[in-house]
Amino acid sequence: MNRVRFTVFLSCLWLTASASAQKPTHTITGFEAPGAGQGQNQGTWGQYIGPDGSIVGSYYDSKNVIHGFLRNPAGTFGTFDPSGSTATYPYWINTAHVIVGRYVDAKGVMHGFVRSPAGKIVSYNAPGAGKSANQGTFLVVINKGGEMLGYYLDSNSVYHGFLLTPQGQFTEFDAPNGGTSAYQGTQAAGLTDDGAVAGTVEDSGDTSHGFLRGPDGSFTEFDAAGGMCDTYVSDINSQQTIVGLYVAPGATGGFLRSVSGEITSFGDWMSFGVGTINTSGVVTGNYYDAQQVGHSWVRAADGNIIYFDAPGAGKNANQGTFAGANNDSEEITGDYVDSNGVNHGFIVE
Repeated sequence: MNRVRFTVFLSCLWLTASASAQKPTHTITGFEAPGAGQGQNQGTWGQYIGPDGSIVGSYYDSKNVIHGFLRNPAGTFGTFDPSGSTATYPYWINTAHVIVGRYVDAKGVMHGFVRSPAGKIVSYNAPGAGKSANQGTFLVVINKGGEMLGYYLDSNSVYHGFLLTPQGQFTEFDAPNGGTSAYQGTQAAGLTDDGAVAGTVEDSGDTSHGFLRGPDGSFTEFDAAGGMCDTYVSDINSQQTIVGLYVAPGATGGFLRSVSGEITSFGDWMSFGVGTINTSGVVTGNYYDAQQVGHSWVRAADGNIIYFDAPGAGKNANQGTFAGANNDSEEITGDYVDSNGVNHGFIVE
């Protein structure tokens, strides 16, 4: 499934997971979106969990068509698709229950969308966005004030970041050292309520770096492992603590970067995914073990890591548990793949 699961199969070093699974103290509840297929590679994916426990995500139906859903805290569902969508991917929901994401049209072009609490959906295309298959516009975050963050692929498949006001005004930005060849450039990932942006920039040599764009538009680029390989940013919290993944010879895992620039690394696993960071500094994500089975983890603000698996998760390669996002109540959403290869959403409460 094409989703924002920030997992990278390491190209610099192949390591074996040394973590042993521990059971969390919370309850893990699986869920299925109405209409989700039950065949292999079908089912339900939890993408993001809002402050009140509302979850957005996607599901594959029995005909392998991808739709969006909203799961309310009480467990009831609403499903939706923008007009003209052949695949709908909600990414984020804010405190007002406004949802942002992207959809794919019949020609394979991406478009951003915004869904109001009443269910009205408006599509957006960034100025300069390409109009060929696998190009177009991605909306990835909406903050408390309704400001939106996204990126687009232009006609040369170069990435550019942008901010979008609730009134529909675009502000494009590019990190200073972004490359200008296909699949280089600026990919925005996280947005604070005061307008700070974090993301990843790929330079002309195909090396990835992290960046912080301040509310004033100033840029700071950084490398979590000294620039020896790649840095990938997945989120930023209200304290401007940035979280993500680094890949470097001899040292591969997650990182935290404080607003002052101090970097703390954690994890040492073969294939590693970092999701979101909440206001308290709690981070969630997933990893694959040596047998390519997925497991999930939660890292507390004090650095303690707990590992968990959803009941019903399969134990073979490309199966398992994949946490994607947490909120300030330390609830978590994600998906697990069962022994038949079917995906199911879950919430940890």
